[in-house]
Amino acid sequence: MKLKSIKTKLIMTTSLVLITAFAVLLSLTGWQLHDRTQENVLQQAEGIAGELENSTETFLDQYGRSIEQVASTTTAIQYAESALEDGDAASTNELEQLLEEYLTIYADPSSIYVAADNGSLLISPNVDLPADFDATTRDWYQQAAAEPDAVIWSEPYIDEATGEYVITAAKAMQSGTQLVGVVGVDVKLGDLTTKLGETQIGYNGYPFVLSSEGVAIVHPTLQSESLMDLEFIQDLFAQEQESGRIDYTYDGADKLMVYSTASNTNWKIGVAFDQSDIAAESLSILVLLMIIGVVTLIIAGVIMSIVASRFSKPIVKLSESVREVANGDLSTRANVKSNDEIGELATQFNMMVDHMNEILTTVKTSVEEVRGSAEGLSAVAEETNASSEQVASAVSDIADGASQSAEEADEANRQSYNLGEKINAISEQSKQMSEVASEAGSVNASGLSQMKQLKEYHTSSTGFIQSMESVITDLETKVQTIETVMATITEISSQTNLLALNASIEAARAGEHGKGFAVVADEVRKLAEQSVRATDEVKQTIADIQDSSKRAVNEMGRTKENFDHQSVVVEQTNEIFDQISDFMGTMETSILAVYREIQDVSTSKEAVARVIQEMAAMAEETAASCQQVSASTDEQVKAIQTVTESAERLSELSDDLQQAVNRFRLDEHKEA
Repeated sequence: MKLKSIKTKLIMTTSLVLITAFAVLLSLTGWQLHDRTQENVLQQAEGIAGELENSTETFLDQYGRSIEQVASTTTAIQYAESALEDGDAASTNELEQLLEEYLTIYADPSSIYVAADNGSLLISPNVDLPADFDATTRDWYQQAAAEPDAVIWSEPYIDEATGEYVITAAKAMQSGTQLVGVVGVDVKLGDLTTKLGETQIGYNGYPFVLSSEGVAIVHPTLQSESLMDLEFIQDLFAQEQESGRIDYTYDGADKLMVYSTASNTNWKIGVAFDQSDIAAESLSILVLLMIIGVVTLIIAGVIMSIVASRFSKPIVKLSESVREVANGDLSTRANVKSNDEIGELATQFNMMVDHMNEILTTVKTSVEEVRGSAEGLSAVAEETNASSEQVASAVSDIADGASQSAEEADEANRQSYNLGEKINAISEQSKQMSEVASEAGSVNASGLSQMKQLKEYHTSSTGFIQSMESVITDLETKVQTIETVMATITEISSQTNLLALNASIEAARAGEHGKGFAVVADEVRKLAEQSVRATDEVKQTIADIQDSSKRAVNEMGRTKENFDHQSVVVEQTNEIFDQISDFMGTMETSILAVYREIQDVSTSKEAVARVIQEMAAMAEETAASCQQVSASTDEQVKAIQTVTESAERLSELSDDLQQAVNRFRLDEHKEA
């Protein structure tokens, strides 16, 4: 049967393990990479959708607040009231100037207008209106009149003159509780849509903004089109959540949409991605990992081939040495120089061969000695036959001595009994001493355990105190930081108060036009003064906290010193308990050793008594045995003849063993 080499087995096994590990790693990496990519896309999309929503709401809120200010001005309200009372508007110079200043301040509005409740309209820039124009019939007027306390927003529409999206904001004007008119402004959305449309989004995603009726205000391909006939857009507007994600299919491609809802206009703002673009990112990384893995496997295969060659080479050498030994050559040695299991195996093999050399050398020597011994054994057998006659005479003398030994054995038995009683008393006392020493050791071990537990509790308490000291120090640092911030706030409040005072002076100089600004400046000044007072109160509170924290730091310092003293006392007490434990352990060991020695003496006493009793019995039996020896002597003669025959057979077997040993070639150096 053809055997596979160890080198091949090592390479195949290692390659299989590496390929399996790489496949598992690649699968897990691909799965985690896909999930992480999806998670990153969602986080990025949610953040971008939130930013787009904030940008849109910030853009619209500034015009909502500004039109509320215009609607609350005395100039606009007086214009509407005069139109209602006289049937015609009074002088419009101040209102026209106000509207022109509004258009100067804000760049996006295309026009701003004030409509009285009798249908008259003042617009800037000026536009020639039909003679029968009635502003109260317009949707923006009626919606604002229906909700006088809110700013209403129209649906976006395309301005025929500019081709840009425009949205109308309107706010009702009231004199007391009476509706006197509406202020409206047409805001161009061109800059907003351009800014939103140019937002950079990863994974080839794109932003979108849909009006409350599903018209695409911002979209890379479907801008200005109504998308409400699309099923996923219908699902989008049917969602109860203000924000979320929708998976959908469009033009046969799987897509992902993350959206948010503008609170003031109910627009749907968000970003959309193609799922294939998201997957492409993770796929490219997987391809790179596969390439790296293949290159790694190739390099690993080359390295494994080199390593396997180094492993298999000493095994081949060892195999050749084993083959030579199997053929009977005990002079060979395995020449393997390595510090691993193979080197150890070669060393053990050489030791085995050395031992075989020693055994066979010994056998060879023993064979020669056995041959000589067999020849000598025949001569000894003849001499033994003559000696057996002398043994019979000696047996008679042994019988006489046996009788006397029996009497002496009885006396020794009585003395050993008395000695046994005394040893039993000593054994009982030593047992009680051992039990007392064991109990004392248990009590000492319990005390040592309690002492260790006390030390652990003390160490934990020290850690807690250090943590409390660190926390109080951090608190004091943070309070100082807050004090610096409060000083800055006080300075800002003072400057704000000064600016409010300057604004009030300038408003007073402006006369009638500055009344509104004077009211605002006065409110700002009051808020600044309140901020200063509140800041002073916070400073006082911070000062109190600092005093308390300093006292706490001092108390913690004294507490820490007490714990340091306690730590020294606990450590000294623990050392004393350790010394007591060592002393008790030594004492208990000594007492136990004495007890064991006494037990051994007691056991030996019983053995001596048994031996003495046996000696007495043996002495009696010896006399009877002597008679049997004489008969045995005759049988011994016959046995010696048999030994002579066996010695001759042993000589023949020695010759056969010598021939078997000569089959092996021994190491002459070892043999010598």
